Amino acid sequence: MSIAAFEPSPDGTLARVTIAEHELVLDAQQLDRIIEVLATARQQLEPAVPMQRAPLGTFVAINSPLTMMATDFAGDGAIFSIRDPGRGWVHYRYFGKDLREMRVLIDQIIASHGTPTTQ
Repeated sequence: MSIAAFEPSPDGTLARVTIAEHELVLDAQQLDRIIEVLATARQQLEPAVPMQRAPLGTFVAINSPLTMMATDFAGDGAIFSIRDPGRGWVHYRYFGKDLREMRVLIDQIIASHGTPTTQ
């Protein structure tokens, strides 16, 4: 038996979520809140999410997700936001050093466009 199952309502405004023997009917806002609670719980569990990404070819990637970047509230970095279709907008804060390292990697990827990249 599956630990969890999901079924959308015919009009797409509700989700029937079954976890073990419990069933919930949730709207998008309620589901967003549960995703938030589950993500917070996951952060506190062992084993921790690995620091290294899984090897290329072993995961599904979202093609060209909508992204936004803005100077952060303190002015010493940037907020990088990615729209995940299932989790909504996920926001990450990067400081200058991190942004410079990302720029080097992006420049390398652009320069090697058409050449297979490695991890």
